[in-house]
Amino acid sequence: MRKSCYKQRGLSYTGWLLAIAIVAVISVMAFRIVPVYLQHATVITIIESLQTEPDIGRKSRAEIRKLLAKRFNMNMITGVSGQDITINRKDRRMFIELNYQVKQPVIHNMEVLMTFSDEIELGP
Repeated sequence: MRKSCYKQRGLSYTGWLLAIAIVAVISVMAFRIVPVYLQHATVITIIESLQTEPDIGRKSRAEIRKLLAKRFNMNMITGVSGQDITINRKDRRMFIELNYQVKQPVIHNMEVLMTFSDEIELGP
């Protein structure tokens, strides 16, 4: 009896199909989820940019919401509404609380729910 010196190397056809399927699912999820996180980063940047607004500490809550609505509209922010933003004043400082959820469809009937909660201090 002679021993075979041939060893199988690499993945089989089924192994390659499984690997490609896993990469495809991860890619689809990334294409659906990453834009939501990029939009959230834009929202935070917009809120933080209010610090450069002259006399922001003297503006009313309605005026601040109007400024935010204009900036959200210019940047095509769709996942955040005025109900998601709370403006508080504590000890001559202003805080903007941002709480919202985004439900993003991924594949067929599967969805991902992302919850964002931030508090940003605008200063005096």
